[in-house]
Amino acid sequence: MAKIPVIAITMGDPGGIGPEILVKALEKEKPSSHCVYLVIGARQVFETLRQKTGLFVSFKNMDSEESRFGTRRLSLTGGRSYFLDISKELPGPGAFKIGKLYRGNGELALAAIKKAASLAGQGIVDAIVTAPVNKAAIRLVNKKFIGHTEFLAQKAGVRRVAMMFVSPR
Repeated sequence: MAKIPVIAITMGDPGGIGPEILVKALEKEKPSSHCVYLVIGARQVFETLRQKTGLFVSFKNMDSEESRFGTRRLSLTGGRSYFLDISKELPGPGAFKIGKLYRGNGELALAAIKKAASLAGQGIVDAIVTAPVNKAAIRLVNKKFIGHTEFLAQKAGVRRVAMMFVSPR
């Protein structure tokens, strides 16, 4: 049986445009039967987005404990979007503020990126897609944070990296 690629998608800044962009992209670009999307973020962020805008994507929940085991990926069904709630792994309540520079926003965004990097390092996910973050909010948590690219390169232990953007133009 061929391995179905798992693509992790981090939610971005919970108080910014990241979650909205993610939901709109998933509405437009459903996963094919040949891959799985694993959205990593905080459930409350997407519930708030649904309440305020009506934007909603149906996710199959994946328990954080399940994501620690590479064998779990074998039961993931192609063509589906799964959701991993990282807010349960945080020491605090996972509070966030919409449209504000807020430490809680940085904590949640950084936790999602860290989780994606960890899952990639374990071979549970095959690729990471990142939604936009507010670097200033993350710097309230980690003063050395430069950006996604540098953070993921450091976690992977590599020096040569490249950032990629895709656009229809």
